[in-house]
Parts: sequence; structure tokens; C-alpha cells
Amino acid sequence: MSVDLGHDMSGQLIVAANEVHRAQHGVRAAVAMRAVTNSGRTDGPPTPQGDAVGTTAQFVAGDKGVHRSLAIPSDNVVRWLIDQGVSDAAMLTPWPLKEASVKFVGPHTFDFDDSGEPALIFRATDHDAILDLVAWQARSGRLASWRGVAFTIGDVAEIWNPAHYLFGGALPVHQTPLQWLQAERTGIVVVDHRDAYGYLRSCQRVRVFDPAFGRQLERWVQPPKSLCKIFVEVPERQAA
Repeated sequence: MSVDLGHDMSGQLIVAANEVHRAQHGVRAAVAMRAVTNSGRTDGPPTPQGDAVGTTAQFVAGDKGVHRSLAIPSDNVVRWLIDQGVSDAAMLTPWPLKEASVKFVGPHTFDFDDSGEPALIFRATDHDAILDLVAWQARSGRLASWRGVAFTIGDVAEIWNPAHYLFGGALPVHQTPLQWLQAERTGIVVVDHRDAYGYLRSCQRVRVFDPAFGRQLERWVQPPKSLCKIFVEVPERQAA
């Protein structure tokens, strides 16, 4: 016997099935993050469990140890990332996203602060070696580095990776960390635009996904105005 559910009922069932799928996906992602975070640990204290945000008392020397000591993102953040189309792999590999309370210090740097606001923490790397940590607040859009030395999220060596430029290809430059995660961590996100000329001036081609951001990036890669003043001293005998 066949049963006609009707358009409305079938639509409700599809919506309900999607909600169940997202919930199951969120649980799997959270469990996987905890498993990856707590396995293979060689330095740093045990990773905090649950939704607690890491505190400054848990930090250890070295950026790698600091990143490992931070809490994984809360379940609400994981669900939000999933709803934005971020995959488990993008959240987990080659290193998992973390979360911490931070306070932004000026436009380019941040500090860990228990009384601050939660932010996602990324690694800034060069050939997989950690250079700095980067904090991003999705709500405010603020993006800054801890030590003030990071140029990118995404390995800075990607700028010189010839694979990006084969057959007329270009280096993807994303406007936000969310876009970078949605793209499975391909390309880079500019953290400190003041270094854009130094790093990107010899880049063959870049690819952006928003015209306004493309114009902004074009301004960033312009040569900086020289602050050097040149004085010419002419000896008196030569002047005569």
C-alpha cells in the first residue's frame, strides 16, 4: 500500500531530516575535535573539555604548546561552522581550531585575557612551523596576531607554491577565515595588510572572490611611500 504524504508533510519531513543530519554532523565533529586534540600530545597540559574557554593559567611556553593548551571550540561554534558549510576536515586538519578569551590590543595584535571575549584561534605557519597565533572574532570581524609577526592564516609558503600558478592558475586570497575554512584551507587570509607589499609583490597571480576586496588588496600591494630624506652635502671648494 502506498501513502501520499503530500507536499507540506514531505517538506516537513525533509526539514526534520536535515536538522537531524546537522545535529549528528555536529556531534561527530565535536567528538573528532576532542579526539584529535587529545591524541599524540607531546607538550602542553591536558586540553580542557566541554565548552570551557581556555584560560591564561593553562598556557605553556612556545606557540605550539599554547595552541595545544587551548580549549576546542564550543558546541555552538561547531554547529555554526557546520551551518556555514565548513567540513570536519577543515576544522581538524592539519591542526584543530581552538577557542580562547582574548582582548584586542590596537588594530593588529591581541592578548589572551580571561575577562575578554571568545575568539577562534588559528596558527600562522611557514612550511608547517608555527610563527604566531591569530585570533578571529566572527561577530566583529576583528583579526589580529598574538606576537604581531603573522602575515597570513594559511601557510605563508603557499605564496611561492608553484602549483597555484600552473596553467594560468592563481593563489586564492580569502577575505575572511570563514571563507578559507569553506575552501578547505586552500590559499591564504591576509592578517596584517602592512606586509602585503613585501610578501605579494613578486606573486604571479592572485584570485579573490569579491570585487571590493580585490580593489582593497590592490591598494595593499602598492609600494609604500618612502620616508627617507636625502640631503646632498657639497664641499665648499667644489661649490666655489
